[in-house]
Amino acid sequence: MAEPPFPDTRDGFLRLVVASAVVGGMTGLLVSLFRETLARADLVRSALSAWRPEGFPIGGVLLVLGAGVAVGFAAWGVQRLSPHASGSGIPQVEAELEGALPPPSLMLIPVKFVGGVLAIGSGLLLGREGPSVQMGACIGGWLGRRLGLDPAAVRTLLSSGAAAGLATAFDAPISGAVFILEELVRRFDLRTTASTLTTSVTAVAVSHALHRPSLIFEVPSNPDVGLPQLGLALGVGLVCGMVGWGYNRLLLGWLTLVGGLRRIPIWGTAGAIGMGVAALGCVVPDAVGGGESLARGLILSPASLVTVAGLAGLRFLLGGLSYAARTPGGLFAPILALGALTGGLVGTVGQQILPSLEVAPTSLSFLGMAALFAAIVRSPATGIILVSEMAGTTAYVLPLMAACIGAECVAVGLGSEPVYDSLRRRLTGQKTPGPCP
Repeated sequence: MAEPPFPDTRDGFLRLVVASAVVGGMTGLLVSLFRETLARADLVRSALSAWRPEGFPIGGVLLVLGAGVAVGFAAWGVQRLSPHASGSGIPQVEAELEGALPPPSLMLIPVKFVGGVLAIGSGLLLGREGPSVQMGACIGGWLGRRLGLDPAAVRTLLSSGAAAGLATAFDAPISGAVFILEELVRRFDLRTTASTLTTSVTAVAVSHALHRPSLIFEVPSNPDVGLPQLGLALGVGLVCGMVGWGYNRLLLGWLTLVGGLRRIPIWGTAGAIGMGVAALGCVVPDAVGGGESLARGLILSPASLVTVAGLAGLRFLLGGLSYAARTPGGLFAPILALGALTGGLVGTVGQQILPSLEVAPTSLSFLGMAALFAAIVRSPATGIILVSEMAGTTAYVLPLMAACIGAECVAVGLGSEPVYDSLRRRLTGQKTPGPCP
């Protein structure tokens, strides 16, 4: 039997690290361009929404029509050119690692890139991280096959490329590595860990060379983490667990409902969803889009109860509908935004019920992001590290852990399956398992 290209020797290990660095550099460059293009698309959408010459909202009319065309074209491109570029892409990567799906062609990258810009830039409640993960995985798998590596090494580079995509999407190298180890490969062996860390670091280094890094969220650096505060954090987690259970069920329900409209072409359904979301965005801008700026604002200053509850309700309903358009786009960003709203809602209600108890809705918004992520994705370590990296502080680790424990307990108690497991089963036609362990 021929010796594998990356044997468990010192030289094989070093060759794997070098190949991983190449994957990380390529992914970092591509995802950085993707982020920058999305930022420009957001500016265009905001400018059109605000364009009202002589009081007539001509910009809004153009935005709604343009969103219908853009989202419809994105769905059409996915259907015709690369069907596996639909949605987040993380379930597809998981299925490919399991051998349930064949490797995609490189056509997936331009379809995912362009389709993601059109759909996310039009205001759908989708995130950049899903496309980033799948494009990185595609690069890693492609390079591994081009180098003639054995299947195990190809899978390692594929998962490491996915880590590089997530790391670059949020400037969070540790989170990128941990998510892949916790969610995709679900093991911590030396080769996989070293490869994943290498791609994440290299990708983020390339990203930082192209644009100045900055924190996505700003939070107080010295939180109070006494028992009352940990109790509040646990309460946020319990509420987020229930919201996450409902979100997963609604997401799958939207997919079933929209998928059942077989007489309407995919591009027509997607275009209608795009127009509806864009029209709402002209009236309530914070109700659409990935929601990163919304979460940032909630952490900086609290909003009124009516505002927070209304936005939470709208984003809860529209998140799954946006995903059902079957365009490229991820779930992380809208989950984090809804988590911030949920945490802020708990804090605002808590202030009114118990005015003597010191409740900071802004800090609870921060905790809600990780807690809802844990409830929906069921990767609590990634949620804790991700929001900590995005805020540049580890001061909230204890309350974040308490919130995620509460969310996980409720999710398990309600039998809520991790969202990517549910989506992967739909993708591959597998039957839904029994009660969640």
